[in-house]
Parts: sequence; C-alpha cells; structure tokens
Amino acid sequence: MSTSTLELSLGPSGRTAPTRGVLWSDDATESHFRTNLDVTLASFGDSLASNRDFVRLGVATVLADKAHRRPRSWERNLEIVVPMERPDRWTPSLAHLQRTLGFLTGDHWQIRPVSVDLGALSPAADSMSAAQYMLLSGGADSLSGALVLGSVDRTCFVSHTDAGQHAVKNELRRLWGAEAQGLTHYVQLRQDRAKGPALAEATSRSRSLLFFALGLLAASVDQKPLLVPENGFASLNVPLTPERTGSHSTRTTHPRYMADLREILGRVGAHNDLTNPFAERTKGEMFREVASRWGHLNASSALSASFSCAKRTGLRVPKPKGTNHCGLCYGCLVRRGAFRAAGLTDETLYYAEPTDSVGTPGDWHTQRQRVDIAAFQYAIAAADRPSGLRDIRANLHTARLPAGASYADAVDLVKRGLDEIAAILP
Repeated sequence: MSTSTLELSLGPSGRTAPTRGVLWSDDATESHFRTNLDVTLASFGDSLASNRDFVRLGVATVLADKAHRRPRSWERNLEIVVPMERPDRWTPSLAHLQRTLGFLTGDHWQIRPVSVDLGALSPAADSMSAAQYMLLSGGADSLSGALVLGSVDRTCFVSHTDAGQHAVKNELRRLWGAEAQGLTHYVQLRQDRAKGPALAEATSRSRSLLFFALGLLAASVDQKPLLVPENGFASLNVPLTPERTGSHSTRTTHPRYMADLREILGRVGAHNDLTNPFAERTKGEMFREVASRWGHLNASSALSASFSCAKRTGLRVPKPKGTNHCGLCYGCLVRRGAFRAAGLTDETLYYAEPTDSVGTPGDWHTQRQRVDIAAFQYAIAAADRPSGLRDIRANLHTARLPAGASYADAVDLVKRGLDEIAAILP
C-alpha cells in the first residue's frame, strides 16, 4: 500500500509564504484551505506552545484524512509533516501518538514534526476567560451537557462549524435569557483543486482530534477543564455486527482514545484536562437529566431543535419543509430511543419511520437505508441470548478500555443503550 503525504506549511501575514506542501496562511487568498484560525494562534491568548502545536497537528490530520479517499479495504497509509514550535517535546511520544491516531481512524499514520520559528507572539488582550470550557456541536449530547452542566456566566463554549449549531445556540439563549460566550472555528478543504488539495473523503474519523485540540488550547490559557459531553453508549460504540469492527464503528470519544490523548499531552507539557462527564450514561439518561433540570416541555422543545442525523450533508431528497433527519440512521435511531426512554415528546421532523415499509416514503427508502435498523436488531437479539453479556464484554476487550475501567459497568451501559433502541424498532 502506497503512502500519501501531506506537508503543512505556515505563512503568517507579513512573512514570505512557503511554497511547498499545503499552505496555511493568514491571507485567505493564499491559503490552500478555508479557516478562520490565525497561523500563530495568538488570538487564543497566552496559551501553551505544546497546545498550539497540538492544534497544528489536528489541522494536518484532518486535512490528510479528508484529502485522501479510502480504498475498499478502508485502511490507508498517511504521512503528515507538521510545523511545530517545540517538535523535540513530541518526538519521544510519536509512536504512541501514531497508534492513537490509528485507533481513531483505522489508518496507519506517520508523523514528522518539523521546527518552525513564528517569532515573538503577541497574544490577544481580549481572549476568552471562563471557569470551564465545553465543546458545543449542533448535537443533542453537547446541548444536554450545556443545559445540565453549563451556565451563561461560567462556561465558554468551543465549536467547530457544524450542522445544527445555530439552533442549539438559539435554545440556550431562549432558556438562559442571555447569549452564551464561545469560540467558533473551522478548517475546511475546498471542493475542487483550484487551490491546494480537494475534498475527497466523505468520512471524518479524525474530526474530534481537532475539536479537542481547539478546546484544550482555549482552556490552556486559564488551565481550566474541557468538558466533552457525549453519552457513554455512543462513546463505547461497540460493533453492532461482526462487519462493524475497528474504526468502522466511530471512536471519536472512546474512553481509551481520550485516555491515550491525556497521557500523550501530559508528556509533551500540554494542557490535558479533558473529560467526558456523561461517560457512564446513555443518551436517554442524559435527556432525563435535562428534563429534571428544565422541565419536560422545555427539554422536549430544546432537544428537538438539535441535530443528530448521520447524513451530515443533509437529507438530499424531496421532503417536507423543516425535515433534516432521515429517521433511520444510527444517529436518528439512538436519538429516537432516548426521547422515548426519557418520556419526552420528540418534536423532530423525520423523513421516514422505522416501521415504514421499503419503498415509502418515495424511492429513497430502500433496504440499504435500513442497514442500521438491521444492525441494531442483530445486536439486540444477540445481547438477549444467554451468552449475550459475555459477547458484549468480548467486543469491549477488542478495543480495550483504559486502565481502571470496569468492564462489568461498561457491559451494563451497552445493554441499557440497546434496550432504549429496542423500544422504537419494529
């Protein structure tokens, strides 16, 4: 298998721009990808150099992931050349870091840090300051985290431009009566090769690395915690069928992945206070906490405004106005089960129902669109067998939980999550 290489070069405003590799420049007309991140990252304030290097690693990783299409065998050999202020700090941990990226994306990674001199930095005087930092996507879990653990005066939200964000921010404003403080950044490949690499791969297994890096960079200024709200069932993401092994089941918040990152970041001297406060809860249990805090009506309205559909680019079929959830994918099914388990009214407009027959609505609803329903039915039936709990434990062992984690508790969590979804399937 050949190796695909992406070399990230930096060209801050006022300096001669490098000509090799993929250029990240403060001049949008020169940069080879779209971003609102300044090259020096000084806009984040007086942050740690190792955390700035972590963001550059995240940028290079995401660009390489999105620029190189996966073969049918899924795995790729990817090499990234990353400009760093302190590359020597990362060298002893490169092997561990490469394994961690491989666990996340299912690829073979080679990382080559190179030294870059950005000169004296002048951090922004008006950078954010908060008691805690929290990732905020457009999803129901991050909104649940904000409503249960966040507050308008203590929490700074860090976002990477994504579907549904305007809606969840509107819900926070409605319930809090004030605008939440936050940072929103983006890194996006272009759709064509007019300048730099083009978007070639639809999956985005590496996305959480950049998301975490941005959050920790912001939190490093105050040395405050970064909270990553995600239900534990989705974080474990045990393969539903034998075909969904490895990174075919996403590991963006898997406890082993997060533990490995904390260890690596600690070794390189970066801020690493990264945690998932809902690692032991199902999505339905998170929804119940929102209802307990805000009441059933507010919880139903707010959570229904969030976005969970795995078809991230939108449901591209003729559909009723306001419909942005297919209703049948993994994300939609877990969402529907959570509303039911929490006893909340689901006001989401879905395009199709799990009970619909193939062919309705429209020609979109094919057997292929029901692949996640079939996978859940398989997993639920397998879990109910006499050997079901042992099989779940065996699946957990293949990905390995971090040291000190309870496999018995993890098996129970997976079973509770499957039970929530079983209640909404035909």
